[in-house]
Amino acid sequence: MNLEDRINVLIVDDHRKTRRALIALLTSAENIQIVGEASDGAEALARIQMDPPHVVLMDLQMPTVDGFQATQVIKKKWPEVKVIALTQFPGYREAAIAAGTDYFLLKGDRHASIQEIIHNVLHETLTKEG
Repeated sequence: MNLEDRINVLIVDDHRKTRRALIALLTSAENIQIVGEASDGAEALARIQMDPPHVVLMDLQMPTVDGFQATQVIKKKWPEVKVIALTQFPGYREAAIAAGTDYFLLKGDRHASIQEIIHNVLHETLTKEG
């Protein structure tokens, strides 16, 4: 696989353990490259400003700038960047979609392959609600 075929992913979550688990899960996918991580929305926006990824895995409940606010800014400034909301709170679905998220995924969803979701969201083959 060529380097330009890789999907660049930024992981945003305020829990280091969750970021590490996602990195471990995604590094085995041959077409996904983790290009960075952030512990809140403000840090994510600073990283995206430097080099926008293809996809952002965005936790929604974080300190400083939460995932809803960060998603709104991302979709306004970098509409080509896909945002996958990744949360443990099913009640956030409507607000996440209203903020502009491209897909809503519950943490620990045993039926979802996050690698497939990343690929499908990037290629716009999924609806917003997962």
